[in-house]
Amino acid sequence: MAALAATTALLAVPASAEPEAWGDGWTVERVGEAYEVTVELDGPLEIRAAAPAVMVDGEEVGVAVVSEDGATLTTVTDDPAVLQAADIEAGWSGEGGLTTDAARASVVRDPDAATQARPFAEVDPDRMTYDIATLDYDLGPQVPLRGIPGRMGELAAQVTYPVNAAGRRPVVMIAHGRGPICTTADSGVAVETQSYPCALDEAEVAAQTGFASLATDLAEDGYVVVAMRTNAVAAWDASVPDRGAAARAGQILAHLDLLARVEAGTAEGGAPVVLRGKVDLSDIGLLGHSRGGEAVVRATQLAAIEGRSGIRSVMLLAPTDMGRLTLPDVPTYTMLPYCDGDLVTLQGQHYYEDSRYAFDDDVLRATSLVMGANHNYFNSALPGGELPDPIRDDLPLPWVGDDWDRQIAAKAPVDPACSRDGDGDGDVVGSERLTAQEQVDVRDRFASAWFRLTLGAEAGLLDLFDGSDHVPQELLASGVEVTTVATMPRSARVDLAPMTAASSAVAPIGGATARICASLPGTPAAASLPACADVPPSRAPHWAPTLNVLSTPAGRMLDLRWTSTGGGIRIRLPQPVDARAYEALSFRAALAPDSTSVPRMRVIVSDTAGNEAVLADASLDAALQPLPGRAAPMAKTLLRTVRLPVDLPPGSAVDLSRIAEVRLEGTSSTGAVLVSDVALSTPDVGGPNGQALPQLRLQELEVREGNGPGIALVPVRLASPAPVPVTASVETVTERGPDAQPAVRTVTFEPGQTCAVLAVALVGDRLESPAARRAVVVSAAEVEGAVGAVPWTLLTVLEDDGAPATRTRPAIPPLPPETAIRTDPCGRTSGELFRDVPTGMLFHESMAWLAVTGVTTGWSTPSGPEYRPLTPVARDAMAAFLYRFAGSPAYTPPSTSPFVDVATTNVYYKEIAWLRERGISTGWETAAGREFRPYEAVARDAMAAFLYRFAGSPTFQAPTASPFADVLTDQQHFKEMAWVSSAGVSTGWEENGRREYRASLPVARDAMAAFLERLTRIP
Repeated sequence: MAALAATTALLAVPASAEPEAWGDGWTVERVGEAYEVTVELDGPLEIRAAAPAVMVDGEEVGVAVVSEDGATLTTVTDDPAVLQAADIEAGWSGEGGLTTDAARASVVRDPDAATQARPFAEVDPDRMTYDIATLDYDLGPQVPLRGIPGRMGELAAQVTYPVNAAGRRPVVMIAHGRGPICTTADSGVAVETQSYPCALDEAEVAAQTGFASLATDLAEDGYVVVAMRTNAVAAWDASVPDRGAAARAGQILAHLDLLARVEAGTAEGGAPVVLRGKVDLSDIGLLGHSRGGEAVVRATQLAAIEGRSGIRSVMLLAPTDMGRLTLPDVPTYTMLPYCDGDLVTLQGQHYYEDSRYAFDDDVLRATSLVMGANHNYFNSALPGGELPDPIRDDLPLPWVGDDWDRQIAAKAPVDPACSRDGDGDGDVVGSERLTAQEQVDVRDRFASAWFRLTLGAEAGLLDLFDGSDHVPQELLASGVEVTTVATMPRSARVDLAPMTAASSAVAPIGGATARICASLPGTPAAASLPACADVPPSRAPHWAPTLNVLSTPAGRMLDLRWTSTGGGIRIRLPQPVDARAYEALSFRAALAPDSTSVPRMRVIVSDTAGNEAVLADASLDAALQPLPGRAAPMAKTLLRTVRLPVDLPPGSAVDLSRIAEVRLEGTSSTGAVLVSDVALSTPDVGGPNGQALPQLRLQELEVREGNGPGIALVPVRLASPAPVPVTASVETVTERGPDAQPAVRTVTFEPGQTCAVLAVALVGDRLESPAARRAVVVSAAEVEGAVGAVPWTLLTVLEDDGAPATRTRPAIPPLPPETAIRTDPCGRTSGELFRDVPTGMLFHESMAWLAVTGVTTGWSTPSGPEYRPLTPVARDAMAAFLYRFAGSPAYTPPSTSPFVDVATTNVYYKEIAWLRERGISTGWETAAGREFRPYEAVARDAMAAFLYRFAGSPTFQAPTASPFADVLTDQQHFKEMAWVSSAGVSTGWEENGRREYRASLPVARDAMAAFLERLTRIP
């Protein structure tokens, strides 16, 4: 069901007075050409990391806006199907498609083959440990919350530190997630409001104490641990697009500033002055849980932008990733719980996917999947004390205890993989779930090892994070299963085939098919790659959309399928590679979600002389086993690491110093697998190299709605030029609705360039709207070569037809029409854009505008881009112009062409078919069938008809006298030619007091630019 991503509507959108549909606790009201869906809440909204959503008959229709009093959720959609809804209720983003039908066909999992955990013995168990002490500081609400104007956050934390350690020690900062703020002082039960500060009869929740055992472990090893309290943000984070990530990040940096003042001897009263001389602010690690995880990433980005050094390691526990952030130049480790009942899409997987090739840095990136773990148990602090196990049923709010059983179990079948009642008989027997203590033990062992590895240089701990699936021996003894994927630092690997884009070096063999895929089907903006799977987002961590990023390709990888033994892919290396320098040939692989059996594969390497050898390891069979589960949200698809040691069998003739080719071949008769990241590598940590990257920013913009089709030009800027290309996927987080078409574009900054533009198609009208201002979020994701620490902005659409009075404001008068041509926000002239359109040429501003919008790029020539203004516009090119002008909407053309003279292979077939389906062009009926005549030039009378229909065939009474001397009132397309004259789209020619339209003349490209630009300014 189409959504208008109501999270973008941060400005009030009052609806019409009478609902068009309603039910128990919900209404549907018309808002312009869309529908506002409102859900009345029975009680307080659950306190969760996920974004709230509105669910229509079990499917997510849009992320919701929470009212200021917390009593209602609203979203906006253009899908009229909501008028026939049987049930509408509150839900959570990513949970659409959950089912209680446990009969979904799935591949049988072989637990023995799937689990290849290797025992890991503690390194140097007799190493020196320190006595520790704990202190608390609370300097009150003094931190301005970034992105939440006028609000202040607290500067409070619990510090655990070694008391007898010499010198300055590494610092680990811990940020907890979103949770309850206050409890009743006497019983410790959470109150039903999210307000800050707490009332006099309430006690503030000490969420920072939920990491005390980890802090103890690290302090005993010589680290200073600062566990922050960030409760204030949770009172206001529902109203901002990033859900408080920037605000929490600002608090992290404020604590680091406080420690700097302590070191300098200038700290205020109440500061932890005992730490003076004990902290090394050049050796900092950050750990964040849930929304605290996203805050850690944002803080690291902001620190780089603001010239702060010292953050050398990041760890994320079940993190949110609302904006698809990329993190440069810092070793990063993410831990994901397979049974996350809050963030069911495991959206934190995107940090690994999006960052691993985004920068020319040299750091380790790794992600672990913890089977049987949930979201909440990573933080053991709850009102009243430690998290009990088994969970208490008397705690009144669903954020308490086991998030899986409380939030998912009622919507999905009993499943041993995640349900605490593993076999449905009322007890915990048969469950594969971890207890609360077991999950805390996993957190503590891996987190302590990560920071000792990356801050303390204890290289012996690397086996836990290199993708070899080593697990601490004491955890294995209790049945803990952890699988890890890793990308080694650039200096420790050579990439053979990343599989993120099509490459001539990769070719199918043996009748196999291989294609690069990304995302799930149904993205709001047109997809540039085929979808990897058609499954609910909860089963697709690689491909699931996030709050502010719906259409940017996610989880690019190779979909490989074969129907006979020997089918697979061949990777031809551009030049021979010396494999002796590396420990293993590695890649990631998984069973395709629609597979009906577990395939078998082998990997073959060959040298320049054609000698071949098979590389083998049990990790290949393990990667192709399905993950456990019976129905959504389980049976998730996640790629696992395959590490094949570069060990040749005795007598092999292969020259490892001259490897020329790698083949992945099926040894089963059929198979469907997903593959990515083929490389030769050696485990290493690497380290920050101090890259100075420019900041990428999106500029806030206000535009008028307009009375017809229009285009808003959103500036995208770099704070400083970069020496290498910088790219970002920039999109509007909206769907077809009353304001703007969804758009996504890869913006590229060439070296030295600092400004680019995202063109957003607007849908104007002449109707009053109840909303005077409507906002759409514009986001930048997959940023490569720059830091996108402020990854969103607002495009505000002003209602220019006026707005009626509401209960809270008087009527708003209409705005006068715009008359000026919209120029390039980057300030480029027509001559800079096209070598053949000098400034001053007729229509030069319109041609420059057309280029900036992306409607046309002209022709590339050795001397520079050319527009060729006097060239006639062919009908196929005209179709492309209008399709792009409309925002290149998501559209799948029919498999059979609607025109006999347009083949489905025509370069503009999609655009021509779209034009026909929209009724903009009907073509000609002939004895041979309907013709489009794609290569004929467009005549000016036909262009008038095209533009009139493109504008929605607005109500227009043709005059009784023609506005043009050479156009008769009974002439074909007279009404449309009179309309373009009345609307100011075409003025014709004035000669000797005679005004002519010249209907049969072909439209030149310069005039086409003028027509389209004027169409955006219809009075």
